Amino acid sequence: MKKPEQIRELLEQHSLLIKNNPDKLHIFIEDSDVIATAAKSLSFEYQYKLNIIILDYAESIDYLMVPIIAWMYVHQNEKMGNSDLRQDAIKLEIEQLNNKSCDVGITLSLTERVIVQNGDSGLEYKHLDDKSPEDMIPTWAVEICQMY
Repeated sequence: MKKPEQIRELLEQHSLLIKNNPDKLHIFIEDSDVIATAAKSLSFEYQYKLNIIILDYAESIDYLMVPIIAWMYVHQNEKMGNSDLRQDAIKLEIEQLNNKSCDVGITLSLTERVIVQNGDSGLEYKHLDDKSPEDMIPTWAVEICQMY
């Protein structure tokens, strides 16, 4: 899966706390499914919840949410554009530790499609690039997600 690493890099880029203290960022996958059909292809889709935990966070939560929302707009546009899916696309939990810091939990509902086909040396696996078409991505999203 490629999206967990993209999210890690995105958060390191937009949060000094995470960039300087990468051990405060924990990312793990839960509630995952592999969706395959009885088609002739072995292609499938990962559907999962990506849990992001940031410990002792003392910056504005906006520094986390703005890049995540922009990334979701680019990489999970179907969830952001559909009012039924949008409700569960991004979840947020905050545990206030003191007047200055908190532990932050963010859960993202993600999918990744994988195409499996016969190649010259056997089966080949290709993760589809699910970015929105370039002409549909607003400038602000391109600037925030420029490397992803």
